[in-house]
Amino acid sequence: MVVSFGARTSTRETGGENPWDSQHEAFDYVVDEIEGRVPESLRGVLYRIGPGRFEVGGHPMTHIFDGDGMVSRLEISPDRIHYRNRYVRTKAFRRANETQSPPKGFNTQRVGGPLANVLRFPENLSNTSVLVHDDVLYTLWEGGRPHRLDAETLETHGSESFGGALKRIGAFSAHPKVDPHTGDVFNFGLDFFPQPLIRCYRLDRSKRLHNVGTIPIPKLGFVHDFALTDRHLVFVLGPLVVHRPIPVALGLRPFGEALSYRPELGTTIVLLPRDGGRPIRLEYESLFMFHVANAYEDGHETVVDIVAHDPSGGWATWNN
Repeated sequence: MVVSFGARTSTRETGGENPWDSQHEAFDYVVDEIEGRVPESLRGVLYRIGPGRFEVGGHPMTHIFDGDGMVSRLEISPDRIHYRNRYVRTKAFRRANETQSPPKGFNTQRVGGPLANVLRFPENLSNTSVLVHDDVLYTLWEGGRPHRLDAETLETHGSESFGGALKRIGAFSAHPKVDPHTGDVFNFGLDFFPQPLIRCYRLDRSKRLHNVGTIPIPKLGFVHDFALTDRHLVFVLGPLVVHRPIPVALGLRPFGEALSYRPELGTTIVLLPRDGGRPIRLEYESLFMFHVANAYEDGHETVVDIVAHDPSGGWATWNN
């Protein structure tokens, strides 16, 4: 059965021609154009998130990662289908509206040259993923705290530290994993100082955050995802690493330009026991990858599936 939902249009620019189009408008309406019949078993709420705007005050964001986060909510109930979208009201979003200049992003510099960017970390745009945990909606970003939203209205309540348990920069990565048996959420964040390491967490059903363990890493790199099995948190650490960080710290280059694919470093697979304990490290050939597709336990073996990409085009081509 094919079911299509009609979309409202507006006299304003709504975008949608390509990933770089901005969606400046918020919508809130009941879908009243339906072709076909919605199956009786199809009920619930679907949340989507992504970067919503790629220019502020005529200044463009220069990387697909750098747009302000916009959440969409599609609810299918017995009597109606309802759509709503809202921007996540981060500090960066509010400041950009006031100054009419873009925030510092993964590959976007603040207006004002090196002095406006020196010693500044990319701002939390909360634009990468969503998590619904114990009836609370969180929006997520790589390098900072999640933002807590009202699951129905999409109103932003602010950043979340889980009772102060998220310390330092509060990194709570954008691709958490949920244990289907317990409902616990496992995730990680990167620490930069005094040494690079992966800090792993477990968020229980009462919203208490527990430390699972830490994984020291020899060189700061792009750790975007992991997998969860019955016994382990699984990390695949490829050789996409920070190279020549000093120009970034001085505000001369954006963070994205400091990442370099160094195949001579190889790939390290790390298995961290879920109940704590010493991480197991396995060395492997160089892999250019971003997500762990799957991982599972097969007897005494842990099987890890990934999709590796051809690195010949280089890291820079991924922004095209």
